[in-house]
Parts: sequence; C-alpha cells; structure tokens
Amino acid sequence: SEIRSSRGLAYSVGSYYSAYPDYGVFGVYCFTKNESTLTTTELIFDILERIKKDGITQKELDLAKDSIINSFIFSVSSAKQIVSNQIFLEYGGVDDEFYNDYTENIQKVTKNMVNETIKNFVLLDKAILLVLGDKKRFDRPLTRLGETEKITLEDLRDRKNN
Repeated sequence: SEIRSSRGLAYSVGSYYSAYPDYGVFGVYCFTKNESTLTTTELIFDILERIKKDGITQKELDLAKDSIINSFIFSVSSAKQIVSNQIFLEYGGVDDEFYNDYTENIQKVTKNMVNETIKNFVLLDKAILLVLGDKKRFDRPLTRLGETEKITLEDLRDRKNN
C-alpha cells in the first residue's frame, strides 16, 4: 500500500511464501520504473525492517487471513488444482486432513505467532536481490545495496548449456 498507493512507485508490488518440506521461501516482488529502482527497493527493506521491529497490526493480520480464506475456494476449483494440492501433500509429507482443517487453522493464527515468525525467519541480511532493468537509468547505483554481480542473458544461456 505504501509503495503503490501512497507513493505511486510501482505498477505492482506484493509478497509470497512458498513452503517446502525442509525450508520455506519468502519473497517480495515489485515492478517499478528504472528511475525509481533503488528508491523503491530501499523502501521495501525499510518496510520489512519496521515490520520485524514493530510487528504487524491486527488489521493487517485480519486482511491477510480474509484474503487467504477467500482465495482458498479457488485452489480447489479444477481437477488440475486438486491434483497439484494432492502432490503437495504427498511430496511434503503433509497429513491428508490438511485441507479439511485449512480455513479453521488459518483463523487460529494470531498476531503474536506471525510477529515471532517474522522476527525469527525473515532474515534480511541473507536476502538475495534480483534486479532487472537498464542500470544506466537507475536512480542510484545498485552498489548502494551491497555486493553486486551482473548476469547477462548470455551468461544464463551458457549456464544452461553447461
């Protein structure tokens, strides 16, 4: 909301979490102009730091829970999605009853649970940042964010072929 609505810095911005049997991946994505790349990226890190320090609000938690519960029905609306969900259960060693209790379990999540998880597992100092764009047009050099490595499309093709 701060990035897109309040400051008008992004076409789209959001976050996601993907769970795997032994680890999880938390990510933030943002589509912005080259000219606001560093400003927006620094703001994302500032927001995450604030959330780690101060936690989320009850209003933010309620909005997230409502969104997850309301979108759940769409995750079982086709045969393909049902099969994908079953693969997730099998691959992840998750109990077959997982989806039966899913919405109830989401409702049980508390603000304290989320805030403790954020403090313990959102490790900003270990973040990997992928920036795509015309670096000549960025508002400031990427090196302000730390060590950088330029990877070209040819680098990716070479890695794929090796």
